[in-house]
Amino acid sequence: MASKILIITGSSQANSQSLRIGQYIKSAGEKLDLNLDLVDLYEVNLPIFLNQTANQWPQLAKQLSTAEGYIWIIPEWNGGANPSIKNMLLYTDVTLLGHKPVLLIGISAGKGGFYPIMDTKSVGQKDPRYVIIPDCLVINRCQEVLLTNNLDEQAEDYQLKLRINYILKILNLYIKNLNNLRQSKIIDYKTYPFGM
Repeated sequence: MASKILIITGSSQANSQSLRIGQYIKSAGEKLDLNLDLVDLYEVNLPIFLNQTANQWPQLAKQLSTAEGYIWIIPEWNGGANPSIKNMLLYTDVTLLGHKPVLLIGISAGKGGFYPIMDTKSVGQKDPRYVIIPDCLVINRCQEVLLTNNLDEQAEDYQLKLRINYILKILNLYIKNLNNLRQSKIIDYKTYPFGM
């Protein structure tokens, strides 16, 4: 059975480049026989976390809970990660994300895309205990790439498409191995609910 992967696009704008790239990655993953769903945080429209549950949260929490791994597509805003992903992380806990792998993809309309990855790596990981895999993906000039599903050796984004296929296979291996860890009797979230 194929691993269940949830793609989360973290833009605060409608019809974003994050969403378009998420749709491309979903299509690429399906060609590799992966089971992917896509959530657009713009559509979910979670309110800023104020230590209360929003009406939009239960459906997203269910999707996070049933996924075995994640792909977070994070646009660069003012040299950092868009706040949508960080806001979502405030709603989560170890029972939803604990010991599940995350592939981070930073995107930028310019030559950036690195800062959303660094920003996301520095916050939110302690208590939900998701596992960011070492391989990340940076997509700069995002409006100019992944415009077709064709794998054309002459296209400017050919190497990027190959890298996406490679990294999706890596994520799938992390999922399989971390599933074994989560199913072991070693993990005890009741006694140790916090990461430190």
